[in-house]
Amino acid sequence: RRPMMLLAPAVGFATRLAAALRPSSLLLTVERVANDLARALVGTTMCHSALADAFKGGGALTHALARCSSAMGVGMIFAPFLGQVATRRGGPRAAVAAAAAFTALQLAIEWQVLHLPPLEECGGSPGSAGVGVQTVSNPLGFMKLFFSCGPRVRAISAILALQCAIDGKLLQDQISLMQMFHGGWTLTQRSLWSSAFGLAITLGGMMTRVLSRRLGGEQNFTSAAHFASVAAFLAYSRGAFWLGLLPLIVGQQRRVPTVAWLVADAQLHGLGRGEVVAMTANLRAAVETIGPLVYGLGQ
Repeated sequence: RRPMMLLAPAVGFATRLAAALRPSSLLLTVERVANDLARALVGTTMCHSALADAFKGGGALTHALARCSSAMGVGMIFAPFLGQVATRRGGPRAAVAAAAAFTALQLAIEWQVLHLPPLEECGGSPGSAGVGVQTVSNPLGFMKLFFSCGPRVRAISAILALQCAIDGKLLQDQISLMQMFHGGWTLTQRSLWSSAFGLAITLGGMMTRVLSRRLGGEQNFTSAAHFASVAAFLAYSRGAFWLGLLPLIVGQQRRVPTVAWLVADAQLHGLGRGEVVAMTANLRAAVETIGPLVYGLGQ
């Protein structure tokens, strides 16, 4: 998986550098599409697949995915500030150039430190990495979860699809429009809110393990995350964007236990852990393809 994980920052550096040197609508569109595709299919997915091989399905995998979520939240805290500083000093072009520089740094760090142990040491099979890569390249691979793995896996997959449908990536454009046109927010206000959203994700990832224990298990935690998400979106609908971040500390972790359950249960039907994670990426991509159209029509 190492070459696949290095592909995401390599694509990001090349497209962002091109957009910074020769900014145009076409290059900016290519940068957005290529980076979203690389991040979803070979960035986050390969990272989660490696975690699924290293941690057996259940509490250990849930905790590992929560820690990964916290790490992503840390990036979201600082990225808006750095982008705003670059924009003030050199305009939007400078912000894209700064993103290219940070992506190059990411690529260099990954090249030096990313040495995954053999899958046999993690409990995986020698061919499971290849299966995961093949699965993620099949956009309809997730259909196995609905038609070949029994009713429980089918139900968990449906829950995951619904959780993906309210993910921040799908709603970010609508939320930004509400903040600008209904709330009159400036770029600085939106940047601060995005950083606070990253902080909520970081805190939630750190609290997932403890809250799961105090609430009596992962199922109760997931239910609490769903209720918290409802409260957050109700606050958003009334323009209370800052208040809505508080319940999202828990709500944003709603997918973490679900993915761990899916990995554990699908294994019983002969699927590899990394393969299942790749299928969940395809499922998320399918939802993210349809979701913006639905939300756009609704708005």
